[in-house]
Amino acid sequence: MTDTPETTATQTAVSEPVAVTAGMSAAAVGKGARVSVQNLCKWYEHGGSTLSVLKGVDLELTPGDMVAVVGASGVGKSTFLQILGTLD
Repeated sequence: MTDTPETTATQTAVSEPVAVTAGMSAAAVGKGARVSVQNLCKWYEHGGSTLSVLKGVDLELTPGDMVAVVGASGVGKSTFLQILGTLD
């Protein structure tokens, strides 16, 4: 049996932030893309059990924002970036 990943939006709260933003210079503001993520959830089902890896993640980036995604091993950083980059 293979793992079946699922991605959906829910109203689940996040207890710890997964991203930290830092401001840019006035010259950099307005250049680049705007990114908005609301209530992102991701889970895997395997063998009759469900493993939640992202629960209700919200992120708002404006052009010029710089972001670092930090956290302990296994908390979903790579999964989040794969979804954000439309790889998953």
